[in-house]
Amino acid sequence: HDPEDYDKEAQNIAKYFHEQLLEDIQSYEGNRIAVTQTPADDVLTLEIALTELEFSHPIARAAALAVPVPGSGAALGAITDPHAAFAARFTEPSGTLVGTVADRKFPPARIIDLNKLTQTSSVREVLAIWSKIMAEALNKGKFQPTEREGRFSLLPW
Repeated sequence: HDPEDYDKEAQNIAKYFHEQLLEDIQSYEGNRIAVTQTPADDVLTLEIALTELEFSHPIARAAALAVPVPGSGAALGAITDPHAAFAARFTEPSGTLVGTVADRKFPPARIIDLNKLTQTSSVREVLAIWSKIMAEALNKGKFQPTEREGRFSLLPW
């Protein structure tokens, strides 16, 4: 794979995560968060870094579905399963760290996962899950646990 292609897809995924998070926060029922791109004295800054991105390998996945060899699925999955990891931090205008969160997640397991036949669908699914959980956590407030979706939940600062 060409590093430039990977970088381009990674930038597209980061943009998708940003847009999904904004949408989920703004559409959250009973939303109490105002989102701004402008720093101010009463604004928390959220910085997010995607620390791992492993995209699907559609050709290998399609071959595994076309010619299933017993045990090959586990071997292929151990090497190529799509996943993502992120780290985020919340800071006050003074620069004081208020909270952090990080996670690494694989998409939900399915007997046949057609998402893995496209390069970015599985990673997008993971980011959509995180986005919904983060919107919920921000709206619930301090020390309120979020609903579990898979094995990930947030107990914000």
